[in-house]
Amino acid sequence: PVSGAVLTVGSVVNIRWQTDSGILQAKLYYSTNAGDATPIWKPITVDPISVNPNGQKTSYAWTIPDDISDDCKVKIVAVIDGEESANLYEVSSAVKIMGVLSLTYPTAEGTGWPVTQLKNIAWQATGTIPAAKVYISTQGSQGPWQFIGETGTNTYYSWKPSDLYGEDFRSDNCYIKVTDSRYEDLVYGISGYNFMLSAGGLENL
Repeated sequence: PVSGAVLTVGSVVNIRWQTDSGILQAKLYYSTNAGDATPIWKPITVDPISVNPNGQKTSYAWTIPDDISDDCKVKIVAVIDGEESANLYEVSSAVKIMGVLSLTYPTAEGTGWPVTQLKNIAWQATGTIPAAKVYISTQGSQGPWQFIGETGTNTYYSWKPSDLYGEDFRSDNCYIKVTDSRYEDLVYGISGYNFMLSAGGLENL
């Protein structure tokens, strides 16, 4: 993988490499503590895989596991005569494995939310996200973002806008953002469309 890449849980990433002639098999590993003095290497492939000879490129389609870390690397080890070589291996640059957050409410174009009505802000999470933070912008999808609250592994947060803005507030350019509380700059979901907060009279469920 490319240095600094963010690999999302459940996605498929092609690991690519070249080998010298004579190496016909290899095994792949990854580490989630690659910066440690003695990183732990976990198998990507249990059995050796065939390698294209004579300097040709080989690739392996890796489905990214639910093993969140910002300190990951991939390692390829040559297998010769059925044994892993202690000297013939290569380690990738650092990458990250992250989850995915996708808003499910509010997302529909033209949604109206009366400010005195309690509703569930809802999302889908792919990968382990032990805590999420919820924000709102009333000035567009670029923010500024105001903190609403935080929840654990629940994929919803109950909120009544009048608790923050009062009962007479109105804005038609509102967006919700939900983040992984550990990696807020990397893992977040934002409403696909603007919605309206109003004192009443406009509502789409």
